[in-house]
Amino acid sequence: MATTNAQIIEFYKAEHGINCPIHTYTKWKQLGYQVKKGEKCMHRLTIWKSCTRTRTNADGEEITSSRLILKESCFFTLAQVEPIKK
Repeated sequence: MATTNAQIIEFYKAEHGINCPIHTYTKWKQLGYQVKKGEKCMHRLTIWKSCTRTRTNADGEEITSSRLILKESCFFTLAQVEPIKK
């Protein structure tokens, strides 16, 4: 049985006593936050990332293939980010 990214993060939170949200740089940006200047990632975890590739074969048909790859990602806590000023 494969472990999901959410399960990995929840396990890591429980193991290290982290009660605040942790997200990647990209996710914080989507939520309207910016990582503070000079901050280093709090946790480095290997997560599954979905990759999709579209290519055209000799007949002109588009072929889409998907796969999962392991990718090391940096996670930041709420204390390391600030709201983006508009």
